[in-house]
Amino acid sequence: MGIKKLILITGLAVFLLSSFIEAGPGGKINEDIKRITRLLEEEKKVHQREKEQVSLAHKSLEERIKVMEEKIGNLRKDTRELKNKINSVKKEESKLSKDKKAAEIFFGKAKKVLVEDIEKIKERIKSGFPYEVDLQLNRMDNLKRNLQQEENDLVEVMQEIYIQLVREVELGENSEIYAEERETMEGEIKKAKIVRVGRVMLFYQTNDRKETGYLLKNKQGYMWKNDLCRKCRTNIKKAIETMKGKRISELIEFPVIVDSISHAEGLQ
Repeated sequence: MGIKKLILITGLAVFLLSSFIEAGPGGKINEDIKRITRLLEEEKKVHQREKEQVSLAHKSLEERIKVMEEKIGNLRKDTRELKNKINSVKKEESKLSKDKKAAEIFFGKAKKVLVEDIEKIKERIKSGFPYEVDLQLNRMDNLKRNLQQEENDLVEVMQEIYIQLVREVELGENSEIYAEERETMEGEIKKAKIVRVGRVMLFYQTNDRKETGYLLKNKQGYMWKNDLCRKCRTNIKKAIETMKGKRISELIEFPVIVDSISHAEGLQ
């Protein structure tokens, strides 16, 4: 745009110069030449400033292009990295899906085995030491129901089974005394003290001390024996008083009097 103006002004100057030369006095011509020269100088300066501005704009544009190229390069690099991550995630997802299916198959088989084992445990409870049988069977039924529910976690059920096994171990290691109503040999309901020693002994004595019983096992299962010798009754009384803290601990024997037991009953 500045070059066109310069050409236009130059042409105008030439035209005016020719006109003034033709018109007359040299003094006026000189003034016009000076004036035109000043105009040309000013136009030249304007053109120079425009040129400098264009140069600065060009330089700025080049810098912006360079920055954009760097950003595009970084974006391409990030895109490649993101694609690699996506591919890795897809591979991991595929692996996890296969592992999940394998785990579901394993857990399904494990649940089936555990349900079968729970039924076996229930049979052992029914035929085993007759202590809190109903409570233990209820616990086993709850475990079985939890196993059969799809939303329940197998690990949590396994923890419950472990807790039950710990209870069984503790049952064989500790002793306790508790109160219970029992039917006597005469058919009366009386309050009694029950003593459990691990999983091997269970005996009782009514609060009025008129009846004492001892648990024995035969081929048909467990049964109570009430016709005990005086020594057995005394030892049971000592054990109850010891468990209640009314007697100093001592070694107490609970012998099975073989000759007082009918072999026809099949007692052990």
